[in-house]
Amino acid sequence: MDRARQDAFCCGGGDGNVFNNVLNRSPQPPAHSLALKALTTRTVILAESCPTCAVMLEEAVFNNTKGRIQFKEISEIIAGHLLPEHPSPPPTAP
Repeated sequence: MDRARQDAFCCGGGDGNVFNNVLNRSPQPPAHSLALKALTTRTVILAESCPTCAVMLEEAVFNNTKGRIQFKEISEIIAGHLLPEHPSPPPTAP
């Protein structure tokens, strides 16, 4: 995706969008825009390391991608590779 790593797109959670989502006051929250953008790419897993972004993005991916994209926290991916009792399956193309 064009907005990744140092150019990542913020979920907007720090601006109070977590509460706007709960109250249904935000017509197109940034996290939902990101999930929809991910659908236009060959993204299989949308991963995040920020706890606030994780809350926002997990909900956005669940509501907007119809199961075509998985959401994982970076720690889940790392644990899946380090701990044999928590295997992380390799991503598969949709």
